[in-house]
Amino acid sequence: AAAPIELDTIAVHSPRAARRLTELLAGRQTTRQLAAIRTSAAAAAPLAPLSLRELRVAQFPNEASLLKLLD
Repeated sequence: AAAPIELDTIAVHSPRAARRLTELLAGRQTTRQLAAIRTSAAAAAPLAPLSLRELRVAQFPNEASLLKLLD
């Protein structure tokens, strides 16, 4: 088995990706340590069931705006 990966921030580019991420992380305590940055409010909605440390939306729905959230 592969070693666990330690993450502190996850970039979400679409509602579909957010839904899949929510499926994968549902019920895990580690979500309280994660922040999510996303390209739009629509990509944020599926993340609501998770207890994430922080949720931030990019100013514009593009990669450059998304990456600025990491500064």
